[in-house]
Amino acid sequence: MIKIIDPTDEVYRNHITFTSVPLIDEITKPLNLIGLYHFSYDRVYSDDSHLRLCNMGAWLETFYRKKLYEGSIFEINPKLFQNGYILWVWLKKEPVYTVAAQYDIDHGIGIIQRYKFYTDFFHFGSKCNNYISPQDMCSKLSYLNKFILYFKDKAKDIIKTAEAQRFILPFNLLKSKQNNTIHVENSCDEEKFLNQINTSRFYLEGMTSTSHLTKREVSILKYLLEGYTAKQIACSIKISFRTVENYINILKIKLQCDSRRDFMARSIEMGITELKINL
Repeated sequence: MIKIIDPTDEVYRNHITFTSVPLIDEITKPLNLIGLYHFSYDRVYSDDSHLRLCNMGAWLETFYRKKLYEGSIFEINPKLFQNGYILWVWLKKEPVYTVAAQYDIDHGIGIIQRYKFYTDFFHFGSKCNNYISPQDMCSKLSYLNKFILYFKDKAKDIIKTAEAQRFILPFNLLKSKQNNTIHVENSCDEEKFLNQINTSRFYLEGMTSTSHLTKREVSILKYLLEGYTAKQIACSIKISFRTVENYINILKIKLQCDSRRDFMARSIEMGITELKINL
């Protein structure tokens, strides 16, 4: 159930966004080993509701009390962002990052993961006197992507609770009503465009030109990412269970993955989660 609220003192005392801070702080302790001390996880849904988890309670409360979300590009238009990352130095410092510096938060990066109904933002920051250059921050991306998998596992129950208590802030509620009156044109043209650039092979970046996934392999992979078992996949696409198992083994070899979590990380990296596969 979505709660439409203007944060009050009761919310700051009782809402999962704020009560979970000590638990999130404990989960994010490993980040300290690579020079990062601030962590914020934001999920913004297509209906403009959101959830937010953070390891710094004082900063989190200030973010809401001072309505800094009204000046945050991630809040104003989350649909601008695709899978990837964005360095904080690329963004305007006012008002969010100037106030964040008062809480000893600076030199950060955000990692974006887009899904069908929501977008996940993972923000990592260092301390003001612990400068991390953009190049050094980018060199940490492999560690941060691994941490995201760790975080989603360790915080899964908190995320589930926060999802049930997600809310729309006043300015987002107004934006949602305005968005509902907008007629989106040319959607048919976009669909035609996607159909016309159909391909039967998906080459693996950074590997030899002969290393690729077939259309069928990508289809199997997308079913796996949605939580289907091998038997369910076989039933859905009307091939044998043994054939599906063979495809999964091929995917493990080609993508160098051993688990569903590894498949998800590799698929986001390759942009496969955004592909529409028509067999």
